[in-house]
Amino acid sequence: MKKHTKRFCTLGLATVMLFSALTGCGSNAKVESTDENSEKSGGKTISIKLASMNGEDHASGNAWRYIKDELESRTDGTLKCEIYWNGALGADMDNIEQVQNGAPMIACAGSPLLGDLVPDISIVGAPYIYDDLYDYEKLNASEWWDSIQATLSEQGMHAYDMMYCGPRVVCSNKTIKSPADMQGMKLRAPSSPMYWEICQAMTGGSATTLSFSEQYNGLQQKVVDACEPSYPDLYDCKLYEVTSHVAETNHMILTSIYYTSEELYNSLPDEYKAVFDQVLTEAGVIYSDDNKALNDEVKDKLTNEFGIQIDEVDLDAFKEATEVVYTKFPEWSDGLRETVRTAMGYEN
Repeated sequence: MKKHTKRFCTLGLATVMLFSALTGCGSNAKVESTDENSEKSGGKTISIKLASMNGEDHASGNAWRYIKDELESRTDGTLKCEIYWNGALGADMDNIEQVQNGAPMIACAGSPLLGDLVPDISIVGAPYIYDDLYDYEKLNASEWWDSIQATLSEQGMHAYDMMYCGPRVVCSNKTIKSPADMQGMKLRAPSSPMYWEICQAMTGGSATTLSFSEQYNGLQQKVVDACEPSYPDLYDCKLYEVTSHVAETNHMILTSIYYTSEELYNSLPDEYKAVFDQVLTEAGVIYSDDNKALNDEVKDKLTNEFGIQIDEVDLDAFKEATEVVYTKFPEWSDGLRETVRTAMGYEN
């Protein structure tokens, strides 16, 4: 697969600053005239659904609006986009299946969720695989990531680079300092092997599968004792209303990926493919920058507005407890952990 152009523009959260900054990235360029666009598409509008699992006010909202506005404006309206918020088009795995089958969609998923298609990709969500919060950026620039994108393409997915969501933490109604404090806790786990294995390791085997949208009710009704969201998701789902503590386990640095159908992408004229690549790459910068800012903002609000106690934990104990996760994926390529660490520039 052709490697997507990297963007290094830094974008702010404020809307006015956001679009001002993006103008500097060339976001005002259009592909060609309306008549030429009409001829390219056979005189028809191409409708594309944008599938967001979150609400309009989530940290990802600016990026989704940017995708809609820029795809439409740069093709003079030949590409017509509609955003579906709050998982209206289905859960993550539903969207992945639809896109694989050629649906005209752009969706976004946590990177490890694509491990069902390409097993090796799930290691980007493995516990403590990174030494730094932003090590995923090194992977994006690596040949290893090129190979992952190429393999996803063979599975019908045209995938872009990883974007920053933030570290995952544990929110509950008790102080957690080490894995010993979590033994037997019913910890909500997403329906993905990597998340499941991490939650099992931290709780001694009492992970509980629950959908993203059911977390609040699950905590309120004590179906689960704890959840392990990123800070933006914790805030978006208002989990601070039904919990009192956050343990900064940082057991996974969550990244997400925009993806669309390879069938849809390949059906577009080259000019529109270029638009897709430019817009989705630029939107990824917005997504990451907004999440970086929101992680700090949410952490401050939790303590100063909502009275949530944020606890530091024994990270070495959590690293030791979750080391077993690396033995749970026999489908991984030989030496994958070392390969990924090398791709980030670390000596093994």
